Amino acid sequence: MSSGKAYLPVQDLPPTTDTSGKRWPVVFASDGRGGLMLGIAIYSLLNTVAHPAGLRIIILDAGLEEKDTSRMRELCRAWGSTLEFISLEGKIDHMPFSKSFPKAACGRLLLPELLPGEPTVLYTDIDVLFSEDITPLLTLELEENLAAAVYEHPSYFNSGVMLLNLEQMRKEGTQQAIINCMEENKGKFVYFDQDALNSVMYGRVRALHPRWNWNELQPRKLFKRYRYWGCISFLDALRTCLAPSIRHFACRPKITDYCYRWDHELYRRIWLQSPWKDVPQPGSRSLGIRLRRLLYGILDRIQRRRMRRIIANDDINPYPQVDCNRQKKTSE
Repeated sequence: MSSGKAYLPVQDLPPTTDTSGKRWPVVFASDGRGGLMLGIAIYSLLNTVAHPAGLRIIILDAGLEEKDTSRMRELCRAWGSTLEFISLEGKIDHMPFSKSFPKAACGRLLLPELLPGEPTVLYTDIDVLFSEDITPLLTLELEENLAAAVYEHPSYFNSGVMLLNLEQMRKEGTQQAIINCMEENKGKFVYFDQDALNSVMYGRVRALHPRWNWNELQPRKLFKRYRYWGCISFLDALRTCLAPSIRHFACRPKITDYCYRWDHELYRRIWLQSPWKDVPQPGSRSLGIRLRRLLYGILDRIQRRRMRRIIANDDINPYPQVDCNRQKKTSE
């Protein structure tokens, strides 16, 4: 894999039917506040994966409520998936924290230790929505790479969806190196453990196609800041905006609030199909919020029509020089 060079080669994954009778581990981490989002994420995962019975869903539990965990157990039992809870009580208290980020997320840094028998695991944040079978991602060979992830910038990846090579991380002592990096840079990092992951794993993370971790802000930024996504063609970026495999709602207020986000209507529809359909939607419903929600909805519909029009023509690219640069860099 190329290290810090611009326009990283992107690994797009072919379909696969190789399950080999194995239970593929998918890991989430949450405290009591995240029960709703976690439940919707699991529900969307089980509804889109080709072989739900082949999943081993593992929850790093930092205080989930019983009403949520019982629904998760019933849901996974209905689909034939296994569900395990690993308590984080006492396991992450010694780690440095940032008040801006959920404490439970630090549990992912301990996965090489918490899952000693697993060679690889797929970790995802709870504010995601699965829209496509992730089996190709689960079966990806990492070789000596420490992970595979989607890059936000040419040398910086997003840690919200990561295929982690736990076997290689144990060999190299990566877990402790990340924790040490967080300690040494406490108060300096902007995105906390994500910055530490990028610092320690630099040059050892395989680049995935952005469709495997598509941030909700990208559709609005695409026409202004496409250079950040120069690893794929402009038309491919448009197609990914309209139909990503994993949607990541990383912004605030959270996607479960009464607000408007790109694909908010889709998320709400999946929510109302899930076992959490009786949970009321939080968030202010003031006149200002309602008007903002209406405005964003109108602007996003206009944006989608614009994208579909460009894709239909198949020859309109406002950034031809970026694609040329991308192809030249990749060939080098």
